Amino acid sequence: QARREMLIERAEAEHVEMERLAAVEAAEREEKEMERLERVRIEQLRQSEEQRRQDEAARQRAIERENEAAAERKEMAELERADKERLERLELERITAEEQMRAHEEEEMATAAVNDTRLVEAMQSQKLRLEEVNNEARESANQLAQVSQERNHLQNSYQELRVICEQLRS
Repeated sequence: QARREMLIERAEAEHVEMERLAAVEAAEREEKEMERLERVRIEQLRQSEEQRRQDEAARQRAIERENEAAAERKEMAELERADKERLERLELERITAEEQMRAHEEEEMATAAVNDTRLVEAMQSQKLRLEEVNNEARESANQLAQVSQERNHLQNSYQELRVICEQLRS
């Protein structure tokens, strides 16, 4: 009977020890799982921070591109304005040259009998100048058309950048 009780006590002690060991193992597994979850959380935070940095860099690049496009549009507008002024000046020169030519023609007709040779030379000179002015006016008109095309292209690029910026912001 004593031996039986001793065996029972030993079995109970072993059972208690096994339960304690099982509890220790469970605690160790739980601690390892907590450590793994902490590593996962830290990695997620790192990835989130990296994504935020990348998003910020992309936003900065988009802002820089938008600023560059705005500067280009401003420069193109200034060039266009300068070309318009030049075209207007050339048009005034052409009109002035035409008026001078007409006045000269009238003056020369009055004295045609005396200065017929001079009249022909002056008319040729005025016509050459008029052709030069007309050529310059045509050239300026062509340049203005090119500037306008460039401006339209830049406006389209600007609209595309705005769409990209809006997409990045959202």
